[in-house]
Amino acid sequence: MVICLSLEELYKVKPWPMRPDDPKAQARFENISKLSFLLESHQFFEFLRRKRVVRVLDVMGGSGIAGAALAKGLALKNFEVELTVSDARGSDLQLVHEWLKGVDGVKAETLTADVSKMDVALPDRREYYDIALLWGLSTPHLNPWDMVRAYAAICHLLNDSGVMAMDETDRIYNIFYRVGYKDFLIEGETKDGLTVATIHMGYDEKLGVFNRTTYTLPGFKKIATFGYRFWDLAGISSLGWLFFEDVDIISPTAHKIQGLTHIILLTRPRRKISAQDLKIDPTLLRT
Repeated sequence: MVICLSLEELYKVKPWPMRPDDPKAQARFENISKLSFLLESHQFFEFLRRKRVVRVLDVMGGSGIAGAALAKGLALKNFEVELTVSDARGSDLQLVHEWLKGVDGVKAETLTADVSKMDVALPDRREYYDIALLWGLSTPHLNPWDMVRAYAAICHLLNDSGVMAMDETDRIYNIFYRVGYKDFLIEGETKDGLTVATIHMGYDEKLGVFNRTTYTLPGFKKIATFGYRFWDLAGISSLGWLFFEDVDIISPTAHKIQGLTHIILLTRPRRKISAQDLKIDPTLLRT
């Protein structure tokens, strides 16, 4: 609960476009909706040719912007869409219905849940979904132990031909080589004109995360401290390969959708390791 409350505080000030009344978020929405045209042409989505109803799960969905955008794109191609949007924060979830105003053929539901426990949160949805989205460059919130559990939980909910799609960037290359890791970083401005900054607070070797505290300026008001995992494309993809039979990455030069980064696609869940197998922390994390 403390983490969820801290996330709520963080996203009150975090300059991330996800609300329907934000022009930048509206542009994001339109760009993400173009995914439906791209995905239909990819071999992992051949199953769509046999579908009339497409079931989409949007995890760590925030306002549901990604799930709603994909659902809109699919609906425009005459699919009926059943959309489930989940997030550990409950405050923004209902915004998905605003994103879907005027869109026919989409049924949307929301769920407050941790991505690593989605199999428990949706006990009657085993092998139910066709597509799972983890969108919005959200993976830094997941350390490697959390990511393993997230993959396992999502595999439990996807059907045999199901696909997990993530937008991702190579933070090892971009942050540590091209830019350089910053102890102090200006992240942007709030809608009220406050400056948002983060400060390095140390590295957790067990979790593999950089701890950073968010402040607003002036006044240096502390908002929250979180651990961030700076994933690289190969690392997060190869970890996913343990849970899915096949993996592909579509680069920005290949998909040509403005504003989108690399798209990682993982298909055909192996289900050799269940989320329940990973329920108890290993000794390393308990000591």
